[in-house]
Amino acid sequence: MTSLEVDHVHLNIRQDMAPARIRADVATAFSTSPDTLVFNECTAVTRKAIREHAKADGYGVFIPQGAGDQLAICWKKARFGVILTHATVAGRGRFLVTPNRYVARVRLRDKATGRKVVVIGTHMVSSGWTGAKHLDAWRRAHWHAHMVVMRRVVRRAVEVNDIAIW
Repeated sequence: MTSLEVDHVHLNIRQDMAPARIRADVATAFSTSPDTLVFNECTAVTRKAIREHAKADGYGVFIPQGAGDQLAICWKKARFGVILTHATVAGRGRFLVTPNRYVARVRLRDKATGRKVVVIGTHMVSSGWTGAKHLDAWRRAHWHAHMVVMRRVVRRAVEVNDIAIW
């Protein structure tokens, strides 16, 4: 089996930053010219910056519609062809606590080798172990349910001999 090297960037951009800072962080991520990128906590400003850089730099973009738009997965179009894009709900949100959480994936084929790569993007619920005592049990249960979905997505990628990146 042919080996495959993939340069990958996974970036969590805080939602409460100034728009200029968000745009600068997105630009920095693209400036490293990775093969694939995943962004978490995407706001409207983040999504716009991602789309602009992706178009200018020759990347494809998958941003799941609806609440899943918190995630974005990008890949070099010159290197990879798209086989599949998909997002799965990993956990329902809670009003004023956290949005619905998703596991998004893009299945790609390396044009040079034919090898398949699955790029996975997700963002776990936070603070289950760090101090929001009244929500700890709920957050932990949410986190464990999310991991069940992640395991299923990764297991499927491995079963079909794809290379999984997250």
